[in-house]
Parts: sequence; C-alpha cells; structure tokens
Amino acid sequence: MTLNTDRLSHRLHWGGVLAGLALGFVTTLSILALGVVITALTSITLTGTGVAALIWTAIAALVGAYAAGLTAVRASAPATRNTDGIAAMTHSDATMTGMVTGGLLVLLTTWLAYSAASSLLGTATNIVGTLAGTAATAGAAATAGAAQSNPVQNFLGNINEQDVVNLIAQNSPSLNQQQVQAAANVVTNIYRRTAYDLGNQNLSTIGDFATARIQAIQNALTGQDFVNRLERQGLSAPQAQEVQKVISNDINNIQKQATDLANTAAANARIAARNTGLGWLLAAGLTLLFSVMGARSASTHRAIPEIPVAR
Repeated sequence: MTLNTDRLSHRLHWGGVLAGLALGFVTTLSILALGVVITALTSITLTGTGVAALIWTAIAALVGAYAAGLTAVRASAPATRNTDGIAAMTHSDATMTGMVTGGLLVLLTTWLAYSAASSLLGTATNIVGTLAGTAATAGAAATAGAAQSNPVQNFLGNINEQDVVNLIAQNSPSLNQQQVQAAANVVTNIYRRTAYDLGNQNLSTIGDFATARIQAIQNALTGQDFVNRLERQGLSAPQAQEVQKVISNDINNIQKQATDLANTAAANARIAARNTGLGWLLAAGLTLLFSVMGARSASTHRAIPEIPVAR
C-alpha cells in the first residue's frame, strides 16, 4: 500500500481541475492563434480546412490537454518534496485528476463544436429560406391568376411536352409527326391528371410525395386505358403498345435513378456518421491520454511504501 502523508495533498481538488481546464483551453487557443499568424506571414497554410490545418489543430488540442492535466495537479497539491521522497500527489491520484480534467475538456470542446455547427446550419437554413421566399414571391407575382392552386399540382403540372415529343420521336420511328404529337398530348394529359389526383392526398414528406408520384404515373401509363387512348388518337395497336413501352421504360429509368440517388445518400450519411463517431472517439481518447500524461508528469515521484521513521 502506498502512503501520502502530505497534509496539503488532495485526492481531487476542483479548484485545481478548473485551473487546469482554463489554462489548457487558453493554451489551445494560443497555438491556434499562432497558426493564424504563421499563415498570414508565410505561404504555409495552418488554418482552414486543409490537412496541415487539421494537423496543427490536433497539435494545439493535445498540447492544451497536456497543459491542462499538468496544471490541474500542480494547482491541487504542492510540488514533490524531494527531501523525503513522498509525493504531494500520488500517480494514481494524479491519473484521476488528469482523467477528470480531460473529460471536462472533451465536454467543453464538444459543446463548442456542436454550437458552432448548429450556428452554421441555422445560418444556412435562414439563407435558403430567404431565397426560397424571394423565389416564391417572384413566382406569385408572375402567376397571380394561379395563386390559389395546389403547389404539388403546380410541380407535377410543369411537364415539358416537347421533351415527351422528343422521347417518343427518337424511340418510335414508325410514327409520323402527327402521331408523335398526339401521343405526347395523351402522355402530358395523364401527367397533369396524376398531378390533380396527388394534390388531394396527405403527403407529409418528400419521400411519400416521390413514391406516390412515380407509382401513380406508372399505374396510369402501363394499363390498357393508356393504349386505348392512343388508339383513339389514330395509332394502331402495335404503335400504341410501342409508345407505352417507350414511356414505361423512361419511367423505370427515372425510378431507378431515384432509387440509386436515395441509396447513395443513405450510404454517404452512414459513412459520415461513422467517420464523425470514430473521429470523436479518437479525439476524446487522445485528449484524455495527454491530460493524464500531463497530470502524471506533475507528480514526479511515486509515494514510498511506508512513512520514513527516524532512527
């Protein structure tokens, strides 16, 4: 069993911990400020988002953690008394002090980083909202007659008929220009009718909206009713079936692109979450390690196994 007989020694002194926390944070900020000065005076980039800036920030954080642990112990107990070899704070007590100081430092930096990220996100959201509001105002002024229409209907109603004409003409060479235009009119009308039908549904999220839109259009353009409408426009049965196949293939391609985009977004979100978690764990672990190293370095001698007795 190790003994510590110094009456001024503290197992955990919160005044020392707070002193170490303050000095560690100031040390980190000082090194970061030094990086800004070096960046301004030289061509070396130590601030920003580059690799050099990341390394410099990591060095600043680790040096600050070391200084925090060392200061916490020195402020909690007097220096080691080398005359009798008894440490003012044992290594085990210094380790605990360093752990607590490092933990508070991790909490402080995490809170500051979260606050900064939230502030940036809020600013970006406000900018996007302002731009969206401006665009909506301009659109309302340009289309005052349609001010009362459903926005979902407006979105789905803005189908470019010329694109449909080009699609059918390129993939159905057996149709003449009049038949292509007639088929395009049928497709456009179905799109607009689908928009009207979707406008009466309660679509709470954009995912529900996209799914309902694709499904409704697919159902409308793959049934026999679509073929019958094409035949009434002067197309033969084989031609109507050919147009139906062209349109269905195009919708399937759109659906595949949407699915691929959603899968890519989900994969990127998982990667970002994984990297953020691993990055935080690494940063927190290194901060605790360097804080403990600083604290243990302040306790320069281990306590002797027993109290010295005068002979």
